[in-house]
Order: sequence, then C-alpha cells, then structure tokens
Amino acid sequence: MNLRGDLVYKRRSVKPVLTDSDRKFLIEFIITTYLGPDVKYDDPRCSIIQRRMAGSPQYTLSDLGSSYVTISFLERLYYYVLRHCRREHVLDLNMFHMYLKGKLILPSPDFSTDSKQFTSFFPLDLHEQKWYPDSFRIVKGIVLIDDPSIECIKEDDLNRFKSLTGVSTLEVNLSECLENEVGHNCKKKRQENIQNMECQSEEFQEGHKRKHIDDTQPMPDPMFPTKHNVKVPLSNNTCKSNGPTFMPLLSVSDTAAWNQDCSLVLTGTARKGMFGPSVGIVDIGIGEMAYLFRISLPGVQKNCGKFSCDVQSNGRVLIKGVVTGGETIRKQARVFQMKIRKLCPPGPFTLSFSLPGPVDPRLFAANFRADGLLEGIAIKQ
Repeated sequence: MNLRGDLVYKRRSVKPVLTDSDRKFLIEFIITTYLGPDVKYDDPRCSIIQRRMAGSPQYTLSDLGSSYVTISFLERLYYYVLRHCRREHVLDLNMFHMYLKGKLILPSPDFSTDSKQFTSFFPLDLHEQKWYPDSFRIVKGIVLIDDPSIECIKEDDLNRFKSLTGVSTLEVNLSECLENEVGHNCKKKRQENIQNMECQSEEFQEGHKRKHIDDTQPMPDPMFPTKHNVKVPLSNNTCKSNGPTFMPLLSVSDTAAWNQDCSLVLTGTARKGMFGPSVGIVDIGIGEMAYLFRISLPGVQKNCGKFSCDVQSNGRVLIKGVVTGGETIRKQARVFQMKIRKLCPPGPFTLSFSLPGPVDPRLFAANFRADGLLEGIAIKQ
C-alpha cells in the first residue's frame, strides 16, 4: 500500500504546473519579433525588438508609411508560428482578439490590467485599429518581418522559444502562413464576413458578360514588394523575402480599358470540358469599394492541399485545383463505372482572369459554395 502510494505521489510530482507565463512569453515574442512599425526612415524596416536593441528614436504618426496588416493575417501568423505548440501554451481566438485590443485580463499577473499587451507595443494613437471598409479589420502602420534576425534576441529567450514551439528557424514561409487554418471559430468568423458582403452584392453592377475563352498565352509572374521597395518576381510555391513584406497603395486603373481585355485563361483539364456545366464560367461585378466574382468549378476538390485562389495587386486572379472523377468512381463501399462523361476530365488545372482594376490582396475573401461556385470579394486599392 505504501509502495503504491509512493508511486502515485511520484507520478503527480513530475506533472508540469501550467501557468500563463509561457503563453505570455510566446505571444510577446511573436509580436515584437515578427512585426514592426512602418517607419519611413528605417531602411530596411525593423521589428520592435530590433528598434529597442538599436536604441532607435520614438516615431510619430507622420513618420509612418501607408502599410497595414489585417487582423485575419495576425491570427494566421500567431497560430502558424505556434502550430506545433502544446494547446495550453496558446491563447484561444477570443483571448487573442482581446490581447490585440489591449483588454485581455486573466486571473494571473501575466495578463492583468498592468501587463503589456499588443497596444503597448503598437499604441492606438499611432496604429489605429479600424474596419475597412466594413468587413476587414486592419491595424495601420505595421509591416511583417518574415525572416527576423536573431542577433538582437537574447540567447535564453531564443532557446526558450524554440523549446516551446518546436521550430528550428524563425523564418516564416508566407505561403504556408496564409494557408494556415486558425480553427473552427475563425472559419465561422470569416464565413460571417463573407455573408455580410453577400448582403451588399445586389448593389454590384455586372462589369462584363459571362466569358469562357481559351487563351494559351503565359501568365505573368506574380510581383511582390520587398524591404527595398523593389518589385521582384516570386515563384508560385514560395513567397519569401529577406526582410519586411508590405503592400504599397496603387492607383486605380481605367475600367473602360479593362473591358477591352478581360480574357479568361484556362490550362490543364479545364480546357477539355465541352459539355455540361463547364469549369471556368465567370461573372464579375463592380461595386463602389470592391469587386465581386463568381466562377463555376464543378467537380473541383475543395481541400486546402489541392486548391488555391490567389489575387495579385494588379487584379489578376489565379486559381489552381484538381478536378475529380474518372472512368471509375468509388463512393464508400460502392463502385460505379461511368458510361456518360460530359464533365471536365479528371486532373489538375489552372485558371486565371483579371478584375477591372488593382486590389489589395490582403483584403480578399473567398467562399466555396455548395453549388460548385467559388465567390470572391476583393477590396479596391
């Protein structure tokens, strides 16, 4: 009996005591290491911790550039960096939002009214948090540091961060980060954003007629500004830079000129669908502050690993996916031999078209509907 009691006591004694100190450390490390103010005289842009270690002077509102980040992106960044973390070390979505507002209070000295939170590093009088226009919440004057330097990080902090997160490098793969799913609550919130925008879709005027044009001309490489504000082409699979990544504002193009060249580009199996509901039929609408597109994608797999929809700053939309089907279809324990086949043959495809003008890729939301339509709304620049 005593031996069993001793064994039970030893098992309990080695169980770690969970506190908020690790959660506090991790979120503060992420905010100060991966984000920095868009100070125009900082070249390249620096993170909060870099500016602190360098003794950089305090900036004013007039010193900040026009860059901003969306709350949705901050969600993805936080949960992407902590994707291998233990659940108890990660704030849930509601807590994360309260932290961003500077109002997260927990029964712990680590999250109290006197503790540092997001607004301590990015005060509201310099970094306004606002809705733009009605469906995207943004924080102004902030840039992403996707490959932070470790020279300004204390060795103990760096080792603690790597131990808690299981990562070997601080570099952020932006493509993986943007594809990272935050969780059910976040999906529900983004879905509500889409529904709010759908309520305004009746105000959209149809920008051009339905098109399905076969065009084999190559698509231009996507462009993305780097820390030196020089545009360099990036591959379709990666989106990396050696420093901060941000989007400058662009001028609005002439809609009339767009109407003369609004072709749709199809490659892969999407070009072979001759009958039935074809892949690639698209409607485009124009609103006061945004563009709306609806595109037919029957038989296309919807999981994140095989489907992507990207919007470039010049308004170019690129969709990649895989059409399901084939001569034999398996549904649970049943096998069907397809005798009539009029949909697009199975296989990968790419599809691209242009919106009437430039957009902000960070302010883009898409919804894959149950009827096989992909509906997207992109905010104008």
